[in-house]
Amino acid sequence: MKRSVRCAALLWALSATILWGWGNEAHKLVNGHAVDITPGPLGEYLRAHRKEIVAWAVAADDRKTEDPAERHKHYIDFELFEDPPTPAIPLDRSMAEARYTAAGMVKGGTLLWVLPEVVLSLRDAMAAGDWDRALAQAADLGHYLADGHQPLHTTVNYDGQETGNRGVHYMFESVMTQHKDESESISHLSKQTALKIGLQIEDLASAVDSNDYSNLRTMAASLGSTAIEHGITSIAEVAVWLEHSTSTEQDPCEITQLAIDLLDLCRKSQRSYLNDCEQMEFSQLDSSSELEAAPSLA
Repeated sequence: MKRSVRCAALLWALSATILWGWGNEAHKLVNGHAVDITPGPLGEYLRAHRKEIVAWAVAADDRKTEDPAERHKHYIDFELFEDPPTPAIPLDRSMAEARYTAAGMVKGGTLLWVLPEVVLSLRDAMAAGDWDRALAQAADLGHYLADGHQPLHTTVNYDGQETGNRGVHYMFESVMTQHKDESESISHLSKQTALKIGLQIEDLASAVDSNDYSNLRTMAASLGSTAIEHGITSIAEVAVWLEHSTSTEQDPCEITQLAIDLLDLCRKSQRSYLNDCEQMEFSQLDSSSELEAAPSLA
């Protein structure tokens, strides 16, 4: 029993130290890192099953499509319970239902009460020696803890829709957590990817010059899709934000600046591709020169 309680506490504490981003890959990162830094024999056991805990990190999200009751487990809109949130919110589910009603809790989200329930379920699975269930519960615990440390999972304004920032949830949760150094993500493009981006630069520039927001939105959506598909996070971030900005009629100056930034990044991708081609050509020439200069063995 002591070992099971210690496992639950460790996973809770260790996961909570590194949570800050929540697309599928980020959930896997959270669970994997929690496993990697767990000390002692427990850590050895978890690392032996790291593959399962990482793979199952998104199982809770997958269940949302089939189980409507799963959906409200991933967030808590504190404003619907106590505004501002205070320690007055009861952690006991029965007491919370008495205060807010079961329907009110479903509407506002039940993450706050799901977390301790998963900890207890993990403890019980370990005490019973049901290690398959214990690993699944550990993966779920990491997932719910990550959601609880996502600020946009704790408010009714979860996508910035009430403050003119619609789309911020995706930017914060997925795009930001995939961010790489700009020079790294924009270099080493394939010829096909470079062409896809290059063919849209002139149309994008025209839309910027004419303040054609409809065309800007279309161009941003297309470039964002291409960038996300090929892992060009610097372009993806700006394109997705531009698409949302033009869709929600935000400040024209902000839209123009985003469009100019996107145009600059697209042009940079073309320069990077040409530089890669030149380096490859020089490398081939050097190889040919070395072969010609090599002494004959005949």
